[in-house]
Amino acid sequence: MRTKIYALCGLLSASMTVVTAQEVANGDFETWKEAAGSSYVPSNGQLTTAQRPGIEPEGWNGSSVNQMDVTKELVSKGGNDNDAHVVITSDFVGVSIGSWSMGSNAPGYITLGNPWVYATLPVEDSDGGTFGGMEYGFKPDALSLSFKRTFGEEDTGKAEKAHIIAYLWNGTFTSTISSNTQVQDADRAILGKTTATGDGKLIASVDYEIIGEYSEWEDVTIPLEYVEANAGETPTKMNIVLSSADYWTRGNIKAGNVLEVDDVDYVFYSKLTDIKVGGTSVEGFDGDTYTYKVQSYDLPTADEVEATTASPFATTEVDVDEANATVTIVVTNQGGSDTDGKQSHTYTLLYNTTTEGQDLYNGDFESWDETAGYSFTSAEKALSPALRPGVEPTGWQGSSVNQFGLVQEELVTRGGDDDNAYAVMTNKFVGISVLGSNAPAYLTYGDPWLYIDMSDLSKCDGGTFGGTAYGYRPDALALAYRRTFGEEDAQKTEKAHVIAYLWNGTFTSTIAGGTTVNDADRAVLGMVESDGDGKLIASVDHEIAGEQMEWQELVVPLQYVKENMEEVPTKMNVIISSAEYWSRPDIKAGNVLEADDVRLVFHSRLDGIAIGGEELDGFDSETYEYTIDTPLPVLDDIEPAAMSQFATVETASDAAAGTVTITVTNQGGADVDGETSHSYVLTFGGGSGVADVTAADAKVTASDGAIHVTVPQASTVKVFDLTGRTVLLTEVNAGTTAIDVPAGFYVVKVGEQATKVLVE
Repeated sequence: MRTKIYALCGLLSASMTVVTAQEVANGDFETWKEAAGSSYVPSNGQLTTAQRPGIEPEGWNGSSVNQMDVTKELVSKGGNDNDAHVVITSDFVGVSIGSWSMGSNAPGYITLGNPWVYATLPVEDSDGGTFGGMEYGFKPDALSLSFKRTFGEEDTGKAEKAHIIAYLWNGTFTSTISSNTQVQDADRAILGKTTATGDGKLIASVDYEIIGEYSEWEDVTIPLEYVEANAGETPTKMNIVLSSADYWTRGNIKAGNVLEVDDVDYVFYSKLTDIKVGGTSVEGFDGDTYTYKVQSYDLPTADEVEATTASPFATTEVDVDEANATVTIVVTNQGGSDTDGKQSHTYTLLYNTTTEGQDLYNGDFESWDETAGYSFTSAEKALSPALRPGVEPTGWQGSSVNQFGLVQEELVTRGGDDDNAYAVMTNKFVGISVLGSNAPAYLTYGDPWLYIDMSDLSKCDGGTFGGTAYGYRPDALALAYRRTFGEEDAQKTEKAHVIAYLWNGTFTSTIAGGTTVNDADRAVLGMVESDGDGKLIASVDHEIAGEQMEWQELVVPLQYVKENMEEVPTKMNVIISSAEYWSRPDIKAGNVLEADDVRLVFHSRLDGIAIGGEELDGFDSETYEYTIDTPLPVLDDIEPAAMSQFATVETASDAAAGTVTITVTNQGGADVDGETSHSYVLTFGGGSGVADVTAADAKVTASDGAIHVTVPQASTVKVFDLTGRTVLLTEVNAGTTAIDVPAGFYVVKVGEQATKVLVE
């Protein structure tokens, strides 16, 4: 005769509990029943019930035992009323008299379904599990929870595995459990561990094994695995089982092993795993980083942006903002919470902005953005973006500080009024009490970065990388400025900096914090080692010394790299700083630089004029008319020197008017006066210099298609046409020399004398 030991764990209706949202109801275990529910006992094809002892979380059913007057609470409340969690303990359930005992170790677990237990002799034939669950119609991506895992004295090897189980399905699985009892939607049937009939379809599941001991709370997010064949199905039911025991193998259960659990919930991903632009992944992409600086000036179309979602059920929207050179990708899940509690995340790609033509964009600082841009903190070989406080000139990036969201300082502000605005840059102390340092105020077309080392402030660093697209070769940088000093710099010694540089290719270098960036200022300017194909084409670093209370006009020439003179730039950056930009220890709080009308200059004037090898006396580049009391020279004797090596110079002579006009034209940009071209007119007062001169010592005639020159000694002969263009320059010996030329009128100059001849 077989003796049956019934482990009856409380009264529970087999009907479903309904959840109306995507989250797991009472997954934080803050609400508890006053009395536990019932477990089901299969017997001769029927289910009976027995109420479980103790208490359990509202909405959950546990495995606490009520068996023939033997009770054992395997589920209990941990924590306190303000922060409760569930404690699940496997334990021996039975009768012991002396050395004799009858019973077995029972698994501690809680479930959203209905626990059933079958106890019999021999004990190894006892069984149990869960059937049913909750109505549920969503597709979560993962299950998240916190847990602690400890072992009792019986499990000295700490070998037993705890289980976190979840599954979603639709339809119905009908199967037979112990004592020839049929149930619907048993855990083993749904998960394919036993034979079942019906129209049930498993849609997703997870069976996570906890191995080893965790004496402190451990947070885990466990992805659900979706059945590929049922990917298009929508679940109607789900269940969760949290077990301190080796749930599927009763022979492995050890008394005293404990699993504590809190904050159980489903996760609905609303993040990305990758962003590709034109088939190439965004460099350094991380799903938890939402802003990226893209080292490119070519803004993609929305179709060229491929966003891969962490969830196959999330949606994405791509927006390309050409005006602000940004791409935003908004990821939205089904309405549940991601690991950070959000339903949606926005990723932003910041592209390099381009200037309009040859001018600097918004160099007059008349346009301002209501919200500043991002600075990048370099740490652990990665860049972390932070939105700067205050406002900034449109198209420019400032150095206003946002340190970890704790300390914010506006170093860049707007001066003037709506009709005439300008930029004000003020160095300030940034920190808390004495813990901090002076920060440099500056504006740039590039991207500001900073490195913060609170343990050693002397190691703090910062700078700029990147710039703006640019394809011209200006001659100088011009601006208006004022410079004043704060109380900290009583000696007025700190120098402000005006920096500009043009380059092509890419300079790759490592900045403080171990982060690799492209086109850092120090790398482009050759101050640090770099890799890549970058070539510096031109640069200037002008130091402003002393105080200027009134507006000053400044034009600083760019220095071109000799070996790269033939290179055309593709990028440019400008940095205007109130600080000693390259030396952070020299920065003084309170020092101010005000700037306006920043522009690139393309010279279209002359630097000098030489006539016959002699410099024109009294020449000034801004004086455009000259009267010279000498005969009109030939054009080859006029040697104009342009201020710009990239400008073009054209010279024309008017013999009748006795003038030479020299026209200088730049590449199309504005000179300091806004013009692109200037003309210089030289008026000669001594006639043409060739019309009435006869050769006292030389004889010049024409016949037989040639010019005949007779000289008493070796002489230099220059032959010009009537426009003044040089036709021939040659040396002749004493005697008569024939010079073959095409038919026409010519002026033949021997020494300082000239003769007109007609060659037929």
